[in-house]
Amino acid sequence: MRRSAGPRGGVLPLPEGDPRWTAGLVRPPVVRTRRRPRLPWRRALVLLVAAYCAAVARTDVATYLGVRRELAALAAQETALRQREAALRSAIAYAQTDAYVAAAARQEFGMVAPDQEALAPLYPASQPERVAHHGS
Repeated sequence: MRRSAGPRGGVLPLPEGDPRWTAGLVRPPVVRTRRRPRLPWRRALVLLVAAYCAAVARTDVATYLGVRRELAALAAQETALRQREAALRSAIAYAQTDAYVAAAARQEFGMVAPDQEALAPLYPASQPERVAHHGS
């Protein structure tokens, strides 16, 4: 049995016993297939999906960049806080030394060491008045 191309690429059986086919006098019939109508909504659907994907990607990128900025700001803040913590730990360590205790006792309470003498000013804490000299 001979075969020819059928609609949509299929194969049509041809009768072998027909003398026209065996003699090669007649060509097989041309089967005309109807062309599928183009669907304009497919293109619109593809464009719509592409636009949606672009919008989602843009939103995701904006979110990502915002998070990166916030992360950088928090890293800078962390660095500043770590430096402040180190300074405070240093101040605490100094406050626990004998040198700090002696200095604080002298400055805040007016205490002196046993081998020192305390001196007190005779004028009040405000500035002494200056006397103007005339003549000279």
